[in-house]
Order: sequence, then C-alpha cells, then structure tokens
Amino acid sequence: MLLTVIVPVFILMLVGFVSVRIGLLNHEQIKSLGTFVMKVSLPAYILHALSTQSLQDLWVPTYLVVYIVATLLLFIATYLIFKKIFKYRFSSVLIISLGAAVSNTGLLGTALIPMLIGNDIINYLALTILFDSVVMTCLMLLLTDPGLYQKNTFSDISAKVLRQLIRNPLVISILIAMGCITFEVTLPVIIDEPLELLGQAAAPAALVIIGANLSPLILKHIDVPSMLLVVLKVIVFPSIVFILFQLWPDADLDMVHAGVLIALLPMPTLFIMLGQIYGLEKKASNVLTLSTLLSLAFMSILTVLWWS
Repeated sequence: MLLTVIVPVFILMLVGFVSVRIGLLNHEQIKSLGTFVMKVSLPAYILHALSTQSLQDLWVPTYLVVYIVATLLLFIATYLIFKKIFKYRFSSVLIISLGAAVSNTGLLGTALIPMLIGNDIINYLALTILFDSVVMTCLMLLLTDPGLYQKNTFSDISAKVLRQLIRNPLVISILIAMGCITFEVTLPVIIDEPLELLGQAAAPAALVIIGANLSPLILKHIDVPSMLLVVLKVIVFPSIVFILFQLWPDADLDMVHAGVLIALLPMPTLFIMLGQIYGLEKKASNVLTLSTLLSLAFMSILTVLWWS
C-alpha cells in the first residue's frame, strides 16, 4: 500500500529532473512554478487543512519544545564544530549551521509528508514552519546586518523579525487558520473550495520542482566537512529528535513519527542561495544534492517500516 504512495513521489521528481535535462522546462520556468507553489498553492493547502482542526489538535507544546531543543542543540554543535575545528568564517558557519538544523518544511515537507502519512500531521508541520521561519528570518537579518544585535534593542529586533515574518505567505496562512480555529470561524464554502483546489496542485508541483532543482547539480569532490554536514542533517538531527521524544513521558507515536520525518527532510533551498552569495556554492550544491537523495531514501525506508 505504501509503495503505491512512494513510487509516485519518485516518478514526479523524475518528471522534473528529465524535463530540465531534455530542455522541456528551463530554470526561469521552474523558478516561476516554485514561486506559485510557495506563495499561492502551499499557503492555500495549509489554510484549508488547518482550518478544519481544533485548537487542541493544533497547539502541541510537547512537540514544539522537543523540536526547538533538538534544533538548538544541533545548531550550536554544528557551529562549534565548523568554527573551532574547520576554522570557517562567521558567515559561513551560520549558513552551515542553518543547513544542519533547519529542514525544507515549506516546499518538500508540506508536499511530501502528508502524501506519505496523511493530513493528520499538518499541525506538526505548521508549528515547525513557524519556528523555522523565525530562525531563518533571524539568520537573514544577522547576515545582512552583522551589527544588528549591538545597535538595536530587543524590541527593535523583534519588530524587524515580525515584519519579515508577516511577508511570508506560508506564515500568514498559518496565522489566519489559527485565528479561525481560536474564534471558531468556519471558512465559507465559496472560499474553502478554491483553497482546496489550489492546495491539490501543491504536492505534485513541489515534487516536480525538487526533481528539476536536482537536475543541474552534480556530485563531485565531496570533502570531509561536506560529508559531516550531510551526516549531521540526515542522521544526527532525526536521531536527536527521536531520543528526546523517548525521554518525554507524554509523546505519542504520531508525534514521534512526524518529528523524525520532518527532521529527516533535507536543508531548505535558502541554504544553497546563501551558499552562492557567501562563497559556498560548490559545497552547498554537493551537500544539498546528497542530503536530498539520502533523506528521500531514509524516509521511504522508515515509512515502510513504521506503516507496513
């Protein structure tokens, strides 16, 4: 049964990969499709899916605490390893730490995980997207303004982070859904049905985009730091999440499975974009390619083991 879900996932990615290789789609077209998915289709899917949940289902403090602790532990460990051992400069270490501790919850996670295990885990994805968005926003502000935390008060920094967050359509859709749930507002059918139709296009389009983005990337010259980063992202991160959940008394199996699969996702596309800006283009490309392939392989294995 699960193979009927996993096989189409790889076929859709193969469609994107081949489409770029044979010239059916080019980089600009894929970029435009990605913009549509991230700013229209995925927010519509999240708003439609979350609006049918209860506040108790949406707000899961146990999950959020465990995931935040795991993220911070890995972020700090990666920072220390690449700063103290490999002697990378500050901006490079921040980007690498982001790659290890933040998952591609937006494009790949929202498209792939509900296909594998159903829409019941959309609340965990929403909480993770909110947290990751805060982390990535802070990182972007720190990279563009290294003196941010010296020149501004905490309230100024918080205001800058908030302004950046409310420009993110995914975050906006989650906040609107939370508002609807909190005040028991039901979306009118005339709004909800178009949202559902737009959301149905998110998963297949996102998987085609992932495959297309892998097409120009070539694995070569994988050095020790690159391999270590892949291990930290694909093996260490989900392992930390799993161990922390085992130590938490009221963590149920659905929460554990969702948290591990989300942690197992490859790094966000922002990782390679920042890598290109800060001189890590080759390393970022190699790491993203390898981590994506290994993540998909391990996710398929875990899905079969857990739900077969």
